[in-house]
Parts: sequence; structure tokens; C-alpha cells
Amino acid sequence: MGDFGYQLRDGNVVLYSLKDLCKVDGHVHASDSNYVPHRVPEILGAQESYMSIKKARKTLLKRCMGLTPLSNHDSVIRALELRRKFGSDTVFINNERTMGLGYSPGPIIHVGEWGLDYPGDVTHPSSDAEVLELNAHLAEYAGRGVVHYLEECRNIGVEVALNHLFWQGDTHNTLTGKDIDDLVDAFDILELNGDEQHGNLAVWQIAKERKKYLCAGSDAHNPLRAGHQFTAATVPVENSYGYMRAFKDRNFCIGSRFLNPRNISELEDMTISADRRRKLEHKIIKREFNGMIRNLQNDSSRGTRDYLLFNWNARALVAKGVGAGLPVAIGMLPWYDVTIPAAIGIVSLEMFAAFLVSAGIPIVEKMTQAHRTKRLYKEYQDHMHMKETAETRAKIERLTNLIEQNKGFRDAHLPKMLKHPEGIYKMAYWVIELSSRVLPAFKSEYSMQSRLEETLNTTTDDKNSPSKQNT
Repeated sequence: MGDFGYQLRDGNVVLYSLKDLCKVDGHVHASDSNYVPHRVPEILGAQESYMSIKKARKTLLKRCMGLTPLSNHDSVIRALELRRKFGSDTVFINNERTMGLGYSPGPIIHVGEWGLDYPGDVTHPSSDAEVLELNAHLAEYAGRGVVHYLEECRNIGVEVALNHLFWQGDTHNTLTGKDIDDLVDAFDILELNGDEQHGNLAVWQIAKERKKYLCAGSDAHNPLRAGHQFTAATVPVENSYGYMRAFKDRNFCIGSRFLNPRNISELEDMTISADRRRKLEHKIIKREFNGMIRNLQNDSSRGTRDYLLFNWNARALVAKGVGAGLPVAIGMLPWYDVTIPAAIGIVSLEMFAAFLVSAGIPIVEKMTQAHRTKRLYKEYQDHMHMKETAETRAKIERLTNLIEQNKGFRDAHLPKMLKHPEGIYKMAYWVIELSSRVLPAFKSEYSMQSRLEETLNTTTDDKNSPSKQNT
């Protein structure tokens, strides 16, 4: 387990020792998290996660997480069930809100809601009924768009973070560079996500430039990746309330199980160049926070296995019935001679193909996501460049208007002779002419006065001398 964490303070990286401090993976999905962004899994009746809440908690505790919240999509049912079983001291309620930007059709974003049972300044966890009511209330505001939603979260005192900023949930209505700029302005906390790759590098760079805070989560849907990335309190906490108090006070940092001590020692060296430090930071993000293809493939294959073994909803039953029953049905037709063993072999090949496809999906998906992320980040940079250019032009225009206003004031209040350069030249000539006549006379008068004072001083000295007195 990593013993060091990172946080950005005013755009600079600060290291924290995490010994004896509380670590939390605030982005873990369990069963009842049923948001499926792709059309084919939705048709097949697939779920995002088949992990039980007990398995999720057991895995997180095994990986040294101090508290075990769940973050299902738009639902707090399983999180409340987990809290009832293990108590509010070690479980608090998170949620991942799915929402649009306020216009339709438009892109979809995911917002992490932290501590729905500790809104505002409450010191005791809210009841199940209060949490359910708050969740429904925030869902209503989420439907109005991100601006109204964030305003209501601030009024209530619910902490939120923008999850996986460069994730494209709707490939037909994607984010733009301006959307990224507006979202970063609106959110104080951005997330480094264990399911992302290039997106994490872009989020890190933006957070440094815009002086934002970072949290981290694995975005795990089964036990394989749970607890790999986490958000740790940087002050001692004893329970869920203490952790949420630290989170609201921004006393937290990000960490990972894949810590490399060599990178830490080099990052602590203040003599390295800025370019070397930037490369080192990107190396840390890639190694410790990015989702590795091997883990993502295992994650996808595990999901396929759980779908085949444990998913028995109506759509899944139809899909699996068609897949398994089609070879048998074909074998029963009189013009096909397909035996039962052959039908079983065909079903086995179908299952093998399903696992093969599930292992290949992460590779294709990450390649596509990398291309989209690079394009979107380039669009964001172009937008920021144009924004800075527009701001510079606005400053120039304001200065020009100020000069014109001063010119009007000058024309209204200065003497006529000073309103034009010719008058200024004439006045300068008069000053020089006057100086050439007055100064010599003043100098001559000053010289005569100086000589008179010297004569008087000399006479006084002669009278007071000893030789004159003896005489």
C-alpha cells in the first residue's frame, strides 16, 4: 500500500505521508448500479456491476481502506443497506449523479456526490429517509442542468467532484473545449479515475493550471480493481463524520497502491528542472492512477462471467436463451443433422467468443477514448488561446476608451494653448526664454551678495586676530 499521497496547492505538488491516516476509495460500484452507456449491453440486459456489497466492503478493508462508501449510479439503496449492516462510523453515502449540461440534446457528465448523509454542518448522519429525500431532491435539480444543480448543492452543503472529465458517455453529443472550460470553472474538485488513461494526464495538467483540487477513485465494478486508487485525509480522523469534515476543509490528498518510492524521492528533489519535474509528474500519473489494459481486460472478462452466471433478468434470459437454444433448435430441424454434443460445442464456442470479445473491448475502447481525449484536449487548448486573445483585446479596448475619456477631459478643462501640441511647444519656448533672461540676473545678484558677505567676514576676522589686538 502506498505510504505517500499528492495534492495540488495553488498549482504546486505537495507530498503527504499517509502513515496511520484514513484512505477511502470513494468511487466503487456494487450491484444495483445499472447505468450502461452502450446500446448492445443495454439490449442484452447487462448490468455495470454484479459485486455484492459484502464483497465490496471485504475487498476494500483488505486493501487498507479505512472507510467503505459505495458510489452507485443515481441510487443510494445499496449504500444505505451497507450502512445498516456495518454502521455509520465506517460507512458514509456517496452517489454518482448522471446529468446533462442543461440543454438537449447535449453531452452527459458524471458528478461524484460525497457524504449525502452529512450535508452542511450536521454532526450526526442523516436517517435513511432523509438521504432518500435528498437524493430525489438533487435528481430534480440535476434535470435542470449543471448550473442549477451546483447552486443547490452549495446551498445544501453537499460536496461534489467532477468525475472523469474527458469521459464521453454519449458519442453522438460530445463535450466541446468551451464545455470543458465552463465545467472546470464550475467545479472546485476534479477526479483522477482508475478507469482512465490519457484523460488523467489532461485533468492533472488542467488542475495545475487552474489551481483545482484533486480526488481519486478506482471506478471499480468488481473486486479486481477496488481500492487501487483512493482519496486520503491528511489529518487524523476516527469515523465517517471526521473524514467528511476533512474533505469539506480540503484536508485530503490522492494516493495509489502502485507507489514507486524512486519517483517520490526524485519528486522531493527541489533542484530538478521544471521540464524534468513535469515529465516525472506525468510518469507518476501513468503508473499509479491510470487504468492498465491488463486490469481492464480482467475487469471486462469478469463482468462477462458474472453476466452469464448471475444475471437472470428478462432481457438476459432472452439473450442467453437465444444464444444457447438456437443451436439446439437448428439441430431439431429435419434438414439439419446437428447432434446434441455438436450443439453443446457450438454453445461453448459462443461462450469463448463472448470472453474473447470482452477481452478485446477494453483495447478498442481505450484506443478510441485516447483519440477522443487528445482531440478534446486540443480543442480545449484552442478555446483557451482564443479566450486569452479575446481578453487581451478587451483590455486594449478598455485602455483605448480610457485614453479617449482622458482626452475629452483634457479638451474640456485645459487652457486652449495646451490642447494642441503647437501650444505646448510655444509654452516650452516661453519658459526657456524666460529662464534665459531671469536666471542670469538672479545669478549676478547672488554673486554680488556672496562677495559682500565674504568681505564682511574677512573684516571681522582681521579685527579679532591677536596681532591686531596687540597693535
